[in-house]
Amino acid sequence: MEAGETKQILPVGSNVAYSNGYLFYVKDGTLTAQRFDAAATRFQGNSIPIAESIDYYNPRNLAYFSVSQNVMVYRQAAVENRELVWLDASGKELDHWGEPAPYDGGTFTPASHMAILSRANLDGRGNSLWLADTERKTISRITPDSDFDEKGVVSADGKSLLTTSTTGYNSVIVERPLISSGKEEKLAELGGYVYASSQSRDGRYAFFSIQDAKTSFDIYYMDLAGDRKLVPVLNTPYAERDPKLSPDNRWLAYTSDENGALELYITPFPRGGSKWQVSNGGVLRTDANSNAEDWGPGGKSLYYRYEDKIYVVEVHTDGSKPEFSTPKELMTIPQGVDFVSTLPDGKRSLAIRSVRQRSSSPQNLVLNWQHLVR
Repeated sequence: MEAGETKQILPVGSNVAYSNGYLFYVKDGTLTAQRFDAAATRFQGNSIPIAESIDYYNPRNLAYFSVSQNVMVYRQAAVENRELVWLDASGKELDHWGEPAPYDGGTFTPASHMAILSRANLDGRGNSLWLADTERKTISRITPDSDFDEKGVVSADGKSLLTTSTTGYNSVIVERPLISSGKEEKLAELGGYVYASSQSRDGRYAFFSIQDAKTSFDIYYMDLAGDRKLVPVLNTPYAERDPKLSPDNRWLAYTSDENGALELYITPFPRGGSKWQVSNGGVLRTDANSNAEDWGPGGKSLYYRYEDKIYVVEVHTDGSKPEFSTPKELMTIPQGVDFVSTLPDGKRSLAIRSVRQRSSSPQNLVLNWQHLVR
């Protein structure tokens, strides 16, 4: 090969490690070794499976392993079955339901009484989406198992949902009908990591978190009653995520790390500009499967999570600028429970609970790994 040339040597998405004449990578969830001629940039001989079910971050094709001259470390995925639970205002379980499955997060739309659950694939790569009707206590599949990272949000009227599907490098936004007369429509296709975050209470606006190489995560919205184009609301050099619009569509709550620690803010919608900090001690650092905050009844309060606590802040927006009360602890989240959303009245919360004691992902250390490739 000439200097500066590129050559594909591996037709799968994976990070790699090279040591002692072997190239290590993950294929179909299995840590694999294969002899590699570095000078000729080509594989030799057959691939050798080392370990199955390697923990894998699908949006970046990143498997959790490392190999040096004499040491190999890898982490295997720990897929846990969980079930939906209702918690009261104190965090006590009121009810649980649904067949246990490896759910790893979700979004809830109170007006429709429906939640979209993300269900991890058993090999740790990608997921599928499931629709939970919290009134009828049913859970049904929306998408097939996929290597993509998928997220979704139900509309306020319960007639459709928005889903995002991403490899981490390319993403698609799709509107899917939940009624027989509707049809599926692709709304956008773009590069980078994108996930659906929320919809406004009236169903008009949809919000997305979009990753940018220069500005980290940014917040965009789409007017579903208008031109359905992605419009930036917040795209500063900091990570802005978790957008939630107030019931009157005037204020956008979001999280940002602009002060170092992740905190909760609000800004006018749609013009943005001015912003005010709501929390004063930190907010839970979330991924795309979690909800950091939500509005209370009539937009008069905000709920947010920090560590294992849910806090509530009273919000007053009648004056020239919004004012906030001191955060008050609302509830303690029980151990082994992943929070989904607090209902607007603050009296119940939807969560996902492990059906057994939570286990950590096994870490494996192999010394003098050469015997595994002989």
